[in-house]
Amino acid sequence: MGTSNLIHLEPFFKETIWGGRLLAREFGYDIPDGSVGEAWIVSAHPHGQSRVVRGPGAGMTLGELWRAQPQLFGIAHETPTERFPLLVKIIDAAQDVSIQVHPDDAYAEAHGLEDGGKYECWYILEAKPGATIIVGQTAKDATELKGRIERNEWGEILNEIPVAAGDFFAIAPGTVHAVKAGTMLLEIQQPSDITYRLYDYDRTDAKGQARELHVERALEVVDFTLEAPTQGFKAHEAMARELGPISKAPLLWGRHQTGVVPLEENPRFSVDLVQVMGSFTQPLTASFTCVSVVDGEGSANGETVRKGDNLIAPTDVRALELEGTMRLVLSAPRS
Repeated sequence: MGTSNLIHLEPFFKETIWGGRLLAREFGYDIPDGSVGEAWIVSAHPHGQSRVVRGPGAGMTLGELWRAQPQLFGIAHETPTERFPLLVKIIDAAQDVSIQVHPDDAYAEAHGLEDGGKYECWYILEAKPGATIIVGQTAKDATELKGRIERNEWGEILNEIPVAAGDFFAIAPGTVHAVKAGTMLLEIQQPSDITYRLYDYDRTDAKGQARELHVERALEVVDFTLEAPTQGFKAHEAMARELGPISKAPLLWGRHQTGVVPLEENPRFSVDLVQVMGSFTQPLTASFTCVSVVDGEGSANGETVRKGDNLIAPTDVRALELEGTMRLVLSAPRS
């Protein structure tokens, strides 16, 4: 078994108007009281940072470690001026999340926004029977979309898709989208917290105030050239074609079901789904790799890991020596 220098993280939790309590039940997280919709499981974003609980930098936030020991992440200069390039979350949508859109890097730079653009992707962990999500819209331009919004024609505007565990969706900047009730997912994204809401179901907060909408900004950033999908990439089906039948949850493993399915590769990051039954070596080529255990248990480079654990393999870890029965999602920045 190879030596390990893995960085183990604990999440930062966010209460949301649409959140639930599944993060405690499904992952054993010690979440705050209330409706907790997000676990920022790998985050150095100033709005919520993961904390190192084991490995290099134990006790630091990830942002502090990023600045103090940039060599762990393959950065040569002493203090990185750019932000940690990824943000990984688990989303628990007990209720519908607002209809929203995110800008791209060019828009963010042109408008002097503190955060950059936001390319994100979703790996569906759980979905109740009949659950759907929103990815895309049907208007041909901003004038048409604005008119439909003013007429409250949401049923005609939005591209609603049935969703199941194991589905994967890439959400490019400029895509109108929303997670709907009954869905839990892993989200990998650029480290941006800029969201422009088009609609929030006329909900009010605890003080009776409607949440802010950003329709004019949203109309500026919607990409009307994007084609709305009819379904996501069926990651579990792809794994089954490669490795034989696979269950979704709970794990019911067959023989020889070990391997990798690439999920996403864009200019900012790559994402892979890794399934292990027995022993498996996963080479690592990026400057660092984020590792999220989404099901099962086992070991990584000799260290025990289980569902809900989140790690970073720093630049000097060139392979993950994996043992056990588990699924992991690996995400890594692209230079």
